[in-house]
Amino acid sequence: MDAYLGGAGVAIGIAIDEGIAKDIAVAIQKESPRFDIRSHIKEFLIKNSSKAEMEAWQKLTIDRYGFQIIDADFVVPVLDLTMICTNANTVSFSLDKDSMNAYKVELTTIKTDGRAALQLLNKGIEEVFQEQFYSLCEKNV
Repeated sequence: MDAYLGGAGVAIGIAIDEGIAKDIAVAIQKESPRFDIRSHIKEFLIKNSSKAEMEAWQKLTIDRYGFQIIDADFVVPVLDLTMICTNANTVSFSLDKDSMNAYKVELTTIKTDGRAALQLLNKGIEEVFQEQFYSLCEKNV
């Protein structure tokens, strides 16, 4: 399925069938041909993190990301991460899809509008880091 989705790798195994995943990946690639989730998150962290927060972890792994269908016709982002802290603790955290209900987007929009898909992913990245990651960093410094 990785080759099927190309470089975007969006929605792998997250309650979205392959046809829908391909549509979303194509829309994102049209909007941002060089989209890479790792670079996207790294840019976010550099822009929004303090030096202490950046030094609190050694490694951040993206376990899963993409979109999940809710309420039959709407989509929310999904993001699962694992952080290895400088004190050797390992912490896993996930975006709470219920907290994302306020930002849900119609499935038909996400399938064709790469900008809307990227905005939704960005909101998910912002939420997971603001709500969980930074507080975890403070506890694990």
